[in-house]
Amino acid sequence: MKNFKLTKNTNNGITLIALVITIIVLLILAGVTIATLAGDNGILTKAQQAKTKTEEAEKEEKEKLNQLANMMGDVYTATSTINGKSEGNSYNPTIPAGFKPVDTEGASWGDGSNSPSEEAVNAGLVIEDENGNQFVWVPCTTTGEEGLI
Repeated sequence: MKNFKLTKNTNNGITLIALVITIIVLLILAGVTIATLAGDNGILTKAQQAKTKTEEAEKEEKEKLNQLANMMGDVYTATSTINGKSEGNSYNPTIPAGFKPVDTEGASWGDGSNSPSEEAVNAGLVIEDENGNQFVWVPCTTTGEEGLI
């Protein structure tokens, strides 16, 4: 009797069908990815739209800031004093243009030619805009300046 040895036939490779299915799946994934990136509603299109909107918003913001700066420069530029002289000092504080001092005599500020009373300095100077809104304007001295407290 002959001894037959049974051998097990094993293939360690990939079949052609598995290879074709893998390639098809990869092609489908690549197609979906490309459509997601480049379509009308894709990521790249949305990024370009966002960039354009951001640039427009920055331009609009810059224009509004310039308008605000111009408006503030026109309204709040310090060009007026209690007695109307162009240069202010400790006795004649400079107030913003568009404002006028209110009741300077009653507040003991005088006409700006002599030192105001301590009570007047502590209370501040009341100023008023063209709409009748009133604000307390408290001038401050700088180091080394004579005058107010």
